[in-house]
Amino acid sequence: MKINYLCPFLGAFICFLLSCSNDNNETSYKLSGHLTGVKGKGVAILQDYQTYKEDTVPFIDGKFEFTGEQEIPKIYRLYFIGPADSLVTQCKSDLLYIENGDIHCSGEYHQLMNYIENNDPSLKRMTIKGGNTNAIYESYLNDIRPIMQEAIVVSNKLEYPGVAVENMTEEQYSEALQMQEQLDFLLSKRDSFKDKYIETYANSQLAYDFVLASIAKDRHYEEWIDENRAHGNGYPEDIAIPSTGKVEKWISLLNKQNTFSPNQMDTLRQLATKCSHLTPGAPFIDGYITTLSGDSVLLSSQLKEGQYTLIDCWASWCHPCRASIPHLKQLYKKYKDKGLNVIGLSLDGNQMKDQWLKAVDAEQMDWPQFLTDFHCEIIKDYSVAAIPNILLITPDKKILKTGVRGFDLDLILKNIYGN
Repeated sequence: MKINYLCPFLGAFICFLLSCSNDNNETSYKLSGHLTGVKGKGVAILQDYQTYKEDTVPFIDGKFEFTGEQEIPKIYRLYFIGPADSLVTQCKSDLLYIENGDIHCSGEYHQLMNYIENNDPSLKRMTIKGGNTNAIYESYLNDIRPIMQEAIVVSNKLEYPGVAVENMTEEQYSEALQMQEQLDFLLSKRDSFKDKYIETYANSQLAYDFVLASIAKDRHYEEWIDENRAHGNGYPEDIAIPSTGKVEKWISLLNKQNTFSPNQMDTLRQLATKCSHLTPGAPFIDGYITTLSGDSVLLSSQLKEGQYTLIDCWASWCHPCRASIPHLKQLYKKYKDKGLNVIGLSLDGNQMKDQWLKAVDAEQMDWPQFLTDFHCEIIKDYSVAAIPNILLITPDKKILKTGVRGFDLDLILKNIYGN
């Protein structure tokens, strides 16, 4: 698949815009828009994507206008509530940057709803004009769109294979691993574009937000990087923390621009420090967990000399967790004699201890089981915010990878132990 890198003309044009932005004397913004295909009175809602603070204005026959002041460019989303007699009463826009100056949005009401809600990137989306940051963001999305459209197709095939993993034939399983490798390759190409935009437009708010999203480990920040404008609603579970060296390089580059406030840079440094202990190669984080009999032990007591350790974070009430156990049993049977150590770590907590014990009895897992909860220090240290979630620890007690899911685990184990 051929990727269209940023053409020299467009790059020069954006650089011109950025140079102009440094001398931008605009003190307020006007966001105007026109949606065709809708008649009558409705409501337009402009929502701050990080704080959820909203501003509302009426729109008549699809026309609306917001005004205000914006200290720095920020990410927003538009929502629309159409006339009650409309076939489509609600829809939302792509993400956009609001910054001082004139910004104009246009689109077709019904197609906009279908594009966002039905994951159909072939439909015409909203057109956003105005704002230097929007121009760079639009360029990035255009660059990664073909990559992410292909990635979503592959990701959906992996997520909905039509047969449980444990029941796959050898041919089906081999094909799934090949698709996972293809997905990893596509996402690495996406990440290369992100890195390029951080370096090329280091004095833009987009570059700052890219770095923030990469180290925040918060889906609220992460998902907008690729967003619906690039590939529809689907979003592969691929978020990985960049290496400490790369993060330090980014922060140093942004700091040299003299564009961002001390508070903004302090935020990046604090997040970078917080996430540095989760990067591959960082020392294993120890903490207390509870045994089946109620005793408190250190997690390190369950690590085995010279073996990789797989920590499966799950819960009795988590259906995807329970559904993944049969395949995890297969992997354990396949690799345990080669040195794979597995630990089950339930997040049911003491309040659901009885349900956990029943689930352990029902699932009959062949590896030791322990109890903790989302408020436990060790879970916070590993930034486990959702399950199922697998952590991999190396024989020398270093972090190999966190947040492992799906066939990514199969590939990692295959690379460690071979076929």
